[in-house]
Amino acid sequence: MKMEMGLQPSLTLISWAGKVIGMSPDGQSPEKLLGLPNGQTQVLGPGIEFSVSGFHEQPPPGLALLFENVTHGDRPTLQQLQTADFIAFERNGSSPALGGGWESCDWVFDDGTRSQSVRWFGQKDPPFRDMRVVANGSIPGRTYRDFFGIPADVPAPDGPVGDGEVISFLLFSLPTLEMKNPNLSVTVSFTAIPPAPVDASITPDIDAMGVLIHFAESDVTLRVQELLNMSTQLADAGRHDEALTAAQAATDVQRGSGTAPGQVLLPAGTAHDLTLIPATGYRFQPAARTVADFSFDVGVDGGVVVHPRFNGFAQSTAHTLTIKGHRVAVDGRDLANDLMPLSFVGGSGTLPRDRVNTLALVPASGYVLRTVGVPTADFPFTVDTDGKINLLDVPGGPIIMRPEDPPETLRSFYADLFMPARGSLRLFTDEKATRSLRTAIHDHQHGLLLGRVLRDEILAVIDELFDGATSEEEEDIALQHLLDSSRASDLAFLVNKLTWSGLDDELDQTDLNRIMDRLMVLMDRHDYLVGFLLRWFFLVDDNSLPNIDLVNVLTPFAASRSTEVRHSFADQCLIPTQRDAVLNGIAVMALRLRDPHLREFKLALDSAAGPELYRGVHLQRLSWDAFYTDRICSQLAVGEYRLLLSTLTDLVNPGNPQFPVQNIALFNMLRRWDRHFLALERAIAIVGTQRQQADVRRFMFTKKLFMDNFPPQPPAPGAPPAAFLAPIVAAIQAIQTTLTGVAGSFADLVNAVQAITDAIEDISVGQLLGTIDGDNAMAAVNTMAGEGLLALLPALYKSELLKRVMDGSVLDPVGDAREAAVLTVLRDTKTRSQAEFLQIAAGATWQLLDDSIQGSEFDELVQLFKFS
Repeated sequence: MKMEMGLQPSLTLISWAGKVIGMSPDGQSPEKLLGLPNGQTQVLGPGIEFSVSGFHEQPPPGLALLFENVTHGDRPTLQQLQTADFIAFERNGSSPALGGGWESCDWVFDDGTRSQSVRWFGQKDPPFRDMRVVANGSIPGRTYRDFFGIPADVPAPDGPVGDGEVISFLLFSLPTLEMKNPNLSVTVSFTAIPPAPVDASITPDIDAMGVLIHFAESDVTLRVQELLNMSTQLADAGRHDEALTAAQAATDVQRGSGTAPGQVLLPAGTAHDLTLIPATGYRFQPAARTVADFSFDVGVDGGVVVHPRFNGFAQSTAHTLTIKGHRVAVDGRDLANDLMPLSFVGGSGTLPRDRVNTLALVPASGYVLRTVGVPTADFPFTVDTDGKINLLDVPGGPIIMRPEDPPETLRSFYADLFMPARGSLRLFTDEKATRSLRTAIHDHQHGLLLGRVLRDEILAVIDELFDGATSEEEEDIALQHLLDSSRASDLAFLVNKLTWSGLDDELDQTDLNRIMDRLMVLMDRHDYLVGFLLRWFFLVDDNSLPNIDLVNVLTPFAASRSTEVRHSFADQCLIPTQRDAVLNGIAVMALRLRDPHLREFKLALDSAAGPELYRGVHLQRLSWDAFYTDRICSQLAVGEYRLLLSTLTDLVNPGNPQFPVQNIALFNMLRRWDRHFLALERAIAIVGTQRQQADVRRFMFTKKLFMDNFPPQPPAPGAPPAAFLAPIVAAIQAIQTTLTGVAGSFADLVNAVQAITDAIEDISVGQLLGTIDGDNAMAAVNTMAGEGLLALLPALYKSELLKRVMDGSVLDPVGDAREAAVLTVLRDTKTRSQAEFLQIAAGATWQLLDDSIQGSEFDELVQLFKFS
């Protein structure tokens, strides 16, 4: 069907918000506004702000129809709809704001390069109206509900969308921003505008928001041939001179995300004519839950454009796209069972174990081979764009791949799993024996014992063991099932189902300590992004890395990684949200005195740019940001103020190896982690001695002096280091003059800081909290929690405060106030990190927690042991 140009149903997509990337502490449930409108709202009240990103496309069925029944405010014209870039909806009860639509709020749109701020006034006669708001109005609830298919049973507190309810909308036009940028983020916050009429301070109840994407239409013919599952038999795999014979099998491909509405099955072995709109990033789905690592573009002239890196398996000529895929040999002759490609679109039958089977596959991640029969084992794998096979690593799952390019067949890959052809990886491989595919499958299956398929069975086994009186032997068996978990999600699932109070009834208290320790380790593995990135880059469990020779093993291996892997690693690290997650993760690990694997991470970052210096400047900055995050937080973790003073001199050192990038990184990280300095300073002010308080004040004064004199304008990107030298020299002289009364050189400044270092003492947890009583500890907890600083305190200090609060006796038992303080420490810590919560709870021991908390407070305690 041909369509005229205009705002047609298939030519406008709304990319709805897909994830929350930031929120104020008072934010309630911002996930309610993600995705399509559903009637569930996020209230935007005083002090509330949140940011969303990850926009994903959904085709509305004729957007212009939605605005045919505007009851208040602006009715957008077709031209306004075609030029609008962003839309937002809110529920407004029985009436809109006095301006006819939305209440007042502030918006910030950021495409990763540029940002724009828009203030919206909900008043009838606002001071001004921003021209980027092209329409503000309201429509009936019935129109809104029917258009988006909102169910009648919207849960409380929002409740159903009534026929006559007022639904308000805002349309923005932001032509200078790249709204299709995957890094696009949108922040909305409450606006109070004094002195303002009452309507300006009403709180918006936001349901959904998204980016409007408009297309024109043209025709494209898509040809898909020879795609997937050309079954090839090899008469004798031991003789390489035997001929191969091919037989066609029917395995199909599905059109995936980025296409016109709907999912269309494209059978293999024939050509298909599709009508597509000009766009970038069309993809295919060759297997369930799998999107091909291949995309193509359609130009405004209808021409098909394929990136050169896909030339090995796909070609385009004018309006025709031909996909042949890569041949992947699967040899399961060491197996006791056949293999079955799992969830391939269109089905591809069983791969007999008595022969070599060849599949023609497009590059993608998420392919799965499963052994037929019992027991089963799943083997997820990827096919790279160059045709190489890789077994998938997943967060929380084991690494079963050695760090070198796998051979062509899965059989030889597994057979040599522990014996690389080049002996450079001797420290983490077993060179004494090879393993058959059958053994490798057994090991892999054991490692994933509590996978999604089997964890229900494990739960049933434990339930049966706990039924009735439980013997010591049954307790040991149940505990071992729990401790055998290899993924955080599996153990959290079992704990949640069995409940912490149920485990407390059935197991010994020391057993619960072991469960806490195990879950903490698994959560660190799952949640710590740097660990996952290192497992991916080095293809070794990150906890094994410290035992591997950095110079002779890891460094040459990092340099040998392919260009595609290095560039992908760099891109993943530099995504703004993931860059923040990297630094936040390093900080939390360092403050908990857990190894953040900084040495190996810096090696990977420094190697990722390669000789071509891919994103070299950005990787260098992240490398130094990570370095100083670890240094600052690991020194704060144990109160090493003397070392922190020595670190300050790096800020103005003109002789730093990578001046001035290194200097700027330290400045940024000191500013980033400033509230962590404040948290420890506050604890010392509450419970510290006069000497400790004086020492920390002197440190904080010196730190502020360095920060205040740091040059306010860092050099522009690419500016020579000399451009920053004069401001640094001026900073040195200003700091030196304040400290000693006489200007001097950098060497003089180092001596002056050393004099301060010699005059103060470190303030370790033992020195600060070693003798305080429970009441003082409780006062520190309550004060810091009220100021929002308790969660930021290093783990050792929180652990000791917790123990001091619980330090009651028969004559001075732990009362309700102290029980509340214990819960406050645990609750605030869990809000920051579930793994840190488990670390502190395990450090206190379940025996002490159980003995110290009674009544309703105990019920609150066990509720904290529910995990996401």
